[in-house]
Amino acid sequence: RQYQLWIFDAARDDRFPVDGGVFDVPPDSPMITVPIHPTLMVSQPVAFAVTFEPAGGVVVSDRRHLMALARAGG
Repeated sequence: RQYQLWIFDAARDDRFPVDGGVFDVPPDSPMITVPIHPTLMVSQPVAFAVTFEPAGGVVVSDRRHLMALARAGG
């Protein structure tokens, strides 16, 4: 399993956030930097989410394993 970043875009349907990439978190790391690699163009990011998904990520998350959610801009 891996973590997957999602980007919610004001110009898109909230049911289908943009995949921002998958990443791992080493067990002994107190802090990590997550590179963002959106698969589609994002024009107005309003929120970011992290889910826990099967290795390699998914195209559409069912969000059962939502790990974090934050609004864009602070």
